[in-house]
Amino acid sequence: MESVVTGKILKRFLKISVFILVFIYIFVHMTYVFREPLSHTREHLCGFYSEKKNTVDVAVIGTSCTFSAIAPMQLWEDHGIAAYDFCTNVMLTNTMRYAIDEIYKTQSPSLLIIDIAPFMNGYIAPDPADYKEQDTQILRYNTDGFKISANRIKLINEVVKNPIKRFNYYFDLFYYHSNPSPEFKNWNWNMPSAYKGYSNLQTDVVFPDTPSVFDEAESYPLSSDEQAVLDTLLDKIDAEGLNVLFMAGPYWPVDDRVETRGKARYLQEYLEESGYDFLNLHDHLEEIGMDGTRDYSMDFNHYSITGAIKTSKFLGQYLTDRYNLPDRRLDAGYDKWRAEYKEWTDTILPDNISWSERMLKEYLDSH
Repeated sequence: MESVVTGKILKRFLKISVFILVFIYIFVHMTYVFREPLSHTREHLCGFYSEKKNTVDVAVIGTSCTFSAIAPMQLWEDHGIAAYDFCTNVMLTNTMRYAIDEIYKTQSPSLLIIDIAPFMNGYIAPDPADYKEQDTQILRYNTDGFKISANRIKLINEVVKNPIKRFNYYFDLFYYHSNPSPEFKNWNWNMPSAYKGYSNLQTDVVFPDTPSVFDEAESYPLSSDEQAVLDTLLDKIDAEGLNVLFMAGPYWPVDDRVETRGKARYLQEYLEESGYDFLNLHDHLEEIGMDGTRDYSMDFNHYSITGAIKTSKFLGQYLTDRYNLPDRRLDAGYDKWRAEYKEWTDTILPDNISWSERMLKEYLDSH
């Protein structure tokens, strides 16, 4: 009799367990289906999750300044470098170490490139006392591109300072459930993308064809909170023995961004003195061939498709000269990359060049 009762309990427990597991599975994947695009964030990170394990040799961490500057398919074309831009709009400096953990879940890149633009621009998680309505969108740029995991929970706890607000980030289906256009192709949060994290941005700024400001801004230190975030990131890099190249994009030297330019100088000095590799592309504007009239998009450190191609060509040669990176163009296991490169050259690149030229013309016509 006792064994019959025990069997019934076990059977009931098994049914409950199966129900809970099925519910969790459906809940997680329906979350992905209902998540809204969030500008470029979804395409960038869904594409990263679609890459086969251990096929990305260079992972790039940064913000919109980064994904508009580096076109991984240009690195592939010139040198066979398998690179991916693991970036979001307005990536917070706090997010960077969690991005590292997310990358190394599925990939083992021999080189990480970390753009200092988030530090230059003061992208740090907002204090609850200073919270503004637009901060919700910025926070979701940082959290809602990640797959649901323990790492994502840690990220949410880091950037969402108010514990009361975290519930809708942990369970973002409750936030997005009213999305009128769910996309079932996002079931696994895994969609291949030939862009490899790159995005072209609309042109709505034009500078002179050559820089008019050459003076170096004075070094401008980070705030104490920003410095603490940077040092925590460096501690992680050191503890895990990661090979990292810090980078500043080829930003245009404009007078009204002296503080931001000063932060770039400070960061270069601090990181180089601490023993880290640093590439300041701003110092190579002429070599890269940056043209202020057509190579910038939103402001002094966002880039059009022509600026990205120039920057990527220079960066690819720099990486090839200094790091022992494999040329994957003929390697087995990279059929996906070869097919996506064809898509890039046949469709994506010409369409983006045409779009940028049209946007530039519309901007000039209206100004």
